[in-house]
Amino acid sequence: MKDMTACEQVANQFNEVIIFRSTGPWAKRWIESGFPTKNFHVKGKSSDWGPQAGLVPYLGKYSKVGYSAEKAAKGTAANDHGLHTHTAGKTPLRLTFKQLYDQYHRPEGNPPRRPVKAAIDLPNGDKELYALRSGDQKLFKFLAVRDKDGLYTIYPSERAEREAEGALEVMTSVEDGIDLPMTGDYDLLAVCPSMADYGSLASRDIVKPGIRWGKDGALEKGLAFRAGTGMDNVMDTRLHTMGNKTWHDHQMRLEQLRNRGLKWHKGADGKWSHSAEKALFGPKEPWTEHGDMGNLTPRILRCINSLNAAMGATGASGAIRRVHHNAESHRNRMFGALTNKDMNTAKDGDKYADGFPFTIFQPRKLAASGPVSGYGTVSTIETFAEFVLYATALKTAGYFVPKNWIWKV
Repeated sequence: MKDMTACEQVANQFNEVIIFRSTGPWAKRWIESGFPTKNFHVKGKSSDWGPQAGLVPYLGKYSKVGYSAEKAAKGTAANDHGLHTHTAGKTPLRLTFKQLYDQYHRPEGNPPRRPVKAAIDLPNGDKELYALRSGDQKLFKFLAVRDKDGLYTIYPSERAEREAEGALEVMTSVEDGIDLPMTGDYDLLAVCPSMADYGSLASRDIVKPGIRWGKDGALEKGLAFRAGTGMDNVMDTRLHTMGNKTWHDHQMRLEQLRNRGLKWHKGADGKWSHSAEKALFGPKEPWTEHGDMGNLTPRILRCINSLNAAMGATGASGAIRRVHHNAESHRNRMFGALTNKDMNTAKDGDKYADGFPFTIFQPRKLAASGPVSGYGTVSTIETFAEFVLYATALKTAGYFVPKNWIWKV
């Protein structure tokens, strides 16, 4: 895939190791067809099953976390937020014959599976589809209604659901220049410079233009890090995720919360309530991270810009860029960052835990000799334990590995 070549190119250009968490195999077919990917504001989950596999269903129950009523509801609410802020749209899922054929006949994943398990041709030209939801293997039936233009609109098969929900809806990009359903983006896990380069200053301005939401919509401000800025400085130090200071700050805030006499309850998944998290972490002053990219650094923004340029997703094609936002290493837990538990827990029926497999792109010099030469220029890391071994070896090779404290590495 040409995007992998682009990643290798950028890794060599800056002598940095670029690590991605898994996008999931289901996005590939949509990216290959020129569909846009999820932006920073769309927090609803994509799907890995059914005719909607690879896209972001509006209703969370049709997503990859649909097996959990709580997570599904949270996903729907997140999609509602995107609609309310005009940073996303939604549309009935309409598939061409080839797209529908691929959802039935083209397997992905490990072990390989098809998102649609069976399809029955009906006398009127429609199709009845059968799919098993990932996570709980619940059987769902869908009706693919053939339109006059030859497209198939997807509906729940059961009459009651069809009347209540209408067509199955998926989230769309509303960024100026494109109006199509969106698929999963490429999520950076970390950008790892050499120890010699870590903490260096930007030699030139690092700039990303703003985004226009819809032809008549609001403008999301761009971002400019000026020459001389520390390449590894975050925008808001209150949201930093590195080292002991972050942990001590967390403990201090927790103690302050206790002292104020505030209480919270834990849900079925053991997480705090939203109101408690807000009371614990909520700032007296607004966060100063970027509204469209998060609490990133100049180094991460340079990597994002360079990757999108190498993939041909800039200028008039900017709306189909693959890499949108901050790396997982710099994502605060308050905003849903991966934890040690997440990365060690696989969903029923899945081989890999959340976020895995990781894909690493190493500069040629690292692949040629030394502690991580065995990984080559491109390699896959399948487990958290393997990631810890790799991070340790990469440090020995003289590279800095940004590690979020909630990873417990």
